[in-house]
Amino acid sequence: RDVRIVSMIESPQALLNMVDICSACPKRMDAVIFGADDYASAIGATRTKSGEEMNFARNFVLLHAAAKGVSAIDMVQIDYHDQEQLAKESRRSFEEGFVGKQIIHPSQIEPCQTAYSPTMEAVKHAAALVEANEKHQQEGKGAFTFEGKMIDTPLVKQHENLLIRARQMGLHNPSSEGS
Repeated sequence: RDVRIVSMIESPQALLNMVDICSACPKRMDAVIFGADDYASAIGATRTKSGEEMNFARNFVLLHAAAKGVSAIDMVQIDYHDQEQLAKESRRSFEEGFVGKQIIHPSQIEPCQTAYSPTMEAVKHAAALVEANEKHQQEGKGAFTFEGKMIDTPLVKQHENLLIRARQMGLHNPSSEGS
């Protein structure tokens, strides 16, 4: 059987064991979730609306998950009535590299889906940039200018990642029009 694994990181010890946790079953480990409330209680922290007290641990989880090729899912927003804060927090989390957010209430689904979905404008921009890169590569060029900005390999990779996420979410890829 192909059992998939999603691991919860909820304690200081789990944080320190991230490399081992993410490496334990590399072919089956799909994601790690940062459990901020358990972690906060274990270290004596108080959760705040801004969540700044969790920044180090969140980034530590994201770093180690990315290093092992495992998806990182961000901490829950326990005030499920505060849709504005949830949307803001989720969008920031998406921009940081988290692939999703743990939720506790049905009202959190739509704001999280929206926040973790690339906009069509971003998808179109990414597709155009990747296409421009392919043309420059065929001409034997490295870095190039696109819409007034210097573009090199790391920026191309960021845009390729956005297109992968868009495809995984079933969003239309403008570069595939007419094919």
